This record gives sequence, structure tokens and C-alpha cells, in this order.
Amino acid sequence: GAVVLALEVVWTRFAAFFLGNRGYAFATLMFAVLTLLALGAGWSARLYRTTLRENLYSRFATLLVLSSLAVTLSAGAAWWLIEHQAEFEANLPGGKELVLLYRLLETFNLLAAPLLLLGTLFPLALACSKHAVGDIGITSGRYYAINATGIVAGSLGAGFIGIELLGSFGMIKALAGILLVLSLYTIFVL
Repeated sequence: GAVVLALEVVWTRFAAFFLGNRGYAFATLMFAVLTLLALGAGWSARLYRTTLRENLYSRFATLLVLSSLAVTLSAGAAWWLIEHQAEFEANLPGGKELVLLYRLLETFNLLAAPLLLLGTLFPLALACSKHAVGDIGITSGRYYAINATGIVAGSLGAGFIGIELLGSFGMIKALAGILLVLSLYTIFVL
């Protein structure tokens, strides 16, 4: 939760460059974030049923590593788009009439890989819990409480401290590093 909301804060800053500072920019970003997280959560159920039951912790760690890589590559793609958006969009058919559609598609493409992967993590973390078998209700409640606390800490930490100290791209590096540390923790401690 902390990493996802911290990323959302950073992406809101990026979006001001490639979506503009209009009312639809934040709505477009939120639509993409929530849709992609929901699709990732749905994908986690399929992953769990089909491939992840054996060796669940190492698969979970692999998803964390892939999330870190996706976050890093997505930030690089955002930097490229910020630098080259005008000439990129000039070559697209339909021109200014379809600019809103193109920007929605650009946003989805930039965010798809990291958010689909990050969306799988919460349901799979719950599935990894040894306590979920005995009492799924209490375990789910604890996980949601921890996730909600992380959401608040991630958004406030990124918005008021992280971006100020590290800048947007430095914050992306820190978040990618956190995902890698979590994957090492999953492999070696759990």
C-alpha cells in the first residue's frame, strides 16, 4: 500500500508534464491507477489457482522483483514521453481531435506493467499467510489495517518528505529499491 500510493504521488507530478495541468489530468491518472490495480488483483486469483500454489514465497518474491523493474522502466518511459510527446503525438492520426484519447492510452501504457504487478501483491500476500487458513476474517482484517496504514504513510511520506529530499526520479529509485528489499526479505526471512 505504501509503495503504490507513493508511486501515485510521484505519477501525479509526472502527469502534470504529459497530461497537462487540467482537471481531466488527475481524473485520468486515478482512473488508470484504480483500473490497473483492480485488474492486477483479479489476475492474482488466476495466478494463484494456476501456477503459484507451489513455491508461493519464491513466486511472490519474483513478482516483487518484476514490480521493481517495471516501476523503473515505466519512469524511464515517462521521461522519454515528457521529452518527446509533441513530436510523438504529431505523428498520430487524428491530431488534436483525438488528443484526449491518446493521452489516456499513453497513461495506461506507462502505468500498466507496474500497477498490474503491484495489484497482484496484496491478494497474494494474504494467500501466503499461514494464518489465513485458520481464520481468514481476522487475517484479512489485519492485512487491510496494515495496508491502510501503509497507504497513509506512503502518500504522506512521498508527498511531504520523499519528493522534497530525493526529487521525483530519486523517489522512483527509492521505491524500486524498497520492492527489491521486500523481495529479499520474502526469500530469506519468510
